[in-house]
Amino acid sequence: MLHHLAFNGTVFINSLQLQQVRGLSPMQAGLRLLLAPAALALGRIAAGRLAPRLGCGPSC
Repeated sequence: MLHHLAFNGTVFINSLQLQQVRGLSPMQAGLRLLLAPAALALGRIAAGRLAPRLGCGPSC
């Protein structure tokens, strides 16, 4: 639960920084903040396809 609280606080602070310091509109700041979840989704897809080929390694 603490992890989620810290993550949401980071997203909030980053959105304020993008808008107030860098001068982006709320829409531009939101679109820039969507890049990280999109990269994570692509990474999950790639990991799901690579895991059967490479195995799970020492985490199993």
